[in-house]
Amino acid sequence: MNKIIPAGIIQNIDNESGVNETAALIRFTTKHSSGIHPLAYMGAIGTNASSTNAVFVIGQRTAENAYSERLRIDPNGNVAIGTIDPKGSKLAVAGSIVAEKIKVKLQSAWPDYVFEEHYQLPSLLELEQFAKTNKHLPDMPKAEEVRREGIDVEEMNRKLLQKVEEITLFLIQQQKTIEQLQKEVLLLETQK
Repeated sequence: MNKIIPAGIIQNIDNESGVNETAALIRFTTKHSSGIHPLAYMGAIGTNASSTNAVFVIGQRTAENAYSERLRIDPNGNVAIGTIDPKGSKLAVAGSIVAEKIKVKLQSAWPDYVFEEHYQLPSLLELEQFAKTNKHLPDMPKAEEVRREGIDVEEMNRKLLQKVEEITLFLIQQQKTIEQLQKEVLLLETQK
């Protein structure tokens, strides 16, 4: 299958000076009968000509004479996609992410401790009272906090597993109670 490669040119590195920064950019353009039209750019932007804290950027044309930065790598190796501020993280994305697999490495204790004999399972009455008063489960963040700060995926998975394991223990207790009650009912019926 033959691929059609659009006609165009890549301009050489431009050194440009703005008000507060110096840039070395490669511009990607197309050439039409009406002239040369810029499509995208990539390069380094620094605060001065001898800057050692330059950031690497990739951007594209979004409208006539309008450009939008799409990716930025700061001097610390932090990557920002769709935003210019990685917010101190190694990767910041403004928008959705689609992935086939994400692996989060464990940074804290996994809740297997729920099955230890010394673990104090709260009573259902305590849980009911807490939920009525606070409108969420114990050790879980409030909706307002999640909206404001987001969630730590590893921490939330750990907390959710803890709740699932606690529910499992409640179900086991209830099943034992049901079986005991069934035995008592059967015994009462046979005594009639």
